[in-house]
Amino acid sequence: HDFECREVATHVHDDGPAHGLSALRRAAAARKNRGALLAGDRHDRFYILSGSRKDHTQWFDLIVRRISRIQPASKCVETNLAPDRTAEFSFKVCVAGCAIGAQAAHGCRGVGYRVSWFFSWAATYATLPPVAPEPSTVTYRSGRHFLQLPGPTNVPDRVLRAMSRPTIDHRGPEFKELTGRLLAELKWLFRTKHHVLVHPSSASGAWEAAITNTLSPGDRVVVFDQGFFAEKWAAVADRFGLIVQREPWEPRRGLAADAVIDALRADHINAIKAVFVVHNETSTGVTSDVEVIGTAMQESGHPAMLFVDAVSSLAATDLQHDAWSIDVTVSGSQKGLMLPPGLAFLAIGPRALEARKAATLPRSYWDWDDQLAANEQGTFPYTPATNLLYGLEEALVMLREEGLANVFQRHARHARVARTAVAAWGLDTFAWNPLEASNAVTATVIPDGFDADELRTLILNRYDMSLGTGLGPYKGKLFRIGHLGDFNTLTLMGALAGIEMGLALAGIPHQPGGVRAAMDFLTTEGGGT
Repeated sequence: HDFECREVATHVHDDGPAHGLSALRRAAAARKNRGALLAGDRHDRFYILSGSRKDHTQWFDLIVRRISRIQPASKCVETNLAPDRTAEFSFKVCVAGCAIGAQAAHGCRGVGYRVSWFFSWAATYATLPPVAPEPSTVTYRSGRHFLQLPGPTNVPDRVLRAMSRPTIDHRGPEFKELTGRLLAELKWLFRTKHHVLVHPSSASGAWEAAITNTLSPGDRVVVFDQGFFAEKWAAVADRFGLIVQREPWEPRRGLAADAVIDALRADHINAIKAVFVVHNETSTGVTSDVEVIGTAMQESGHPAMLFVDAVSSLAATDLQHDAWSIDVTVSGSQKGLMLPPGLAFLAIGPRALEARKAATLPRSYWDWDDQLAANEQGTFPYTPATNLLYGLEEALVMLREEGLANVFQRHARHARVARTAVAAWGLDTFAWNPLEASNAVTATVIPDGFDADELRTLILNRYDMSLGTGLGPYKGKLFRIGHLGDFNTLTLMGALAGIEMGLALAGIPHQPGGVRAAMDFLTTEGGGT
């Protein structure tokens, strides 16, 4: 077969394909004539057969892989006109709307065979089985991946460089000094004068530590239906034999203090030992006013403790452990703190420390007594994640340099920009009240009949950008735009541009102009980075 093709085609060697492909694209756009390109023998040469065909000038197809399937030219012309490096001559035959002359094909001397003969010749191979498509040879994508999740978030170069330092003795004097600095700075971040603990785990480990160190089997806790992560915390409590009092709530609203107080007032025997509240529910993009809730619980006189999940709010939204009367605050490293996943944090108030004396749930790795005793000596009761601690120190230095007030303002500004774009597209944010919308993530609802995960996949493949998926009952119904951590205005604008292009490609009903509206906001109200 190889020899038969060479009798009717002119060789275009390795030095010529770029010119030939450019000519093909230009000619395909012109849609005046037809030609055929056979790409790929074992010598990496191109074979071009040209001839005129005046009928069907408005319909141009590429016939691909032994004439076994037909695709539109727009889908094939870029992917199938590259040299094929397989050992077998695969007979990829492309017929495009193109006029290929000798000059355009860089030395390709046109042959005098009519295209009608070519179709007759090609028909003899139409019944051959298709050749499986070869994997793309492009393994490198230029530029930096857009990681627009609400966690993990982008890790700054400064943090990555800090983590690359050699590991040191975790019982030596240098490490003990590091431990002392970190624990002091974490108190500053949590706005507490009490203990902050660090565990090598995800924030799920911090949930377990909070439960096992303060509660006993059969204790009652209250959890509201705020979203996916509130329910996950409730599930952990279930597994430890606690009585979980699940209270209904509209997850598109921030949890109201009145709802918490109503639950406590109905508890005439003080059976409720703790209330679990998610400060910023990452799955919905809704923030609750923990300050008001904490104050109301204090004023109610009920002894229940307040446990707060601040996983996606720490270092992105104002959080004050002591002033808001929080007993335990849990968080993780991979969001506002700009670290890779792997560290969990617990800020512990005096009531929680006192509760641990009576708590009887089993615990070992998470035992606060062991942790506090080791921390007093500048060590940990296990081998710590030393290099993550290096990164943590650098991240805390960066937050100090920017200033927490500026960090919070930056996150609030970017959240408003994202919501401005979503509104201009004619889409809805999941949060009903803009005052309760998250500063860390914007959850965006897509119209019925469309799949948000298909949109996310399209954007990832086309533009190398990751968006957050919908979780639990919202999977496929919304996507989440993360805008927290190491993040600036131009990164946000690139993310919004990728989303707007993705909406158009996916055919999702929307109004164009979200990026323009975001730019207008930034130039008139939004300031700089």
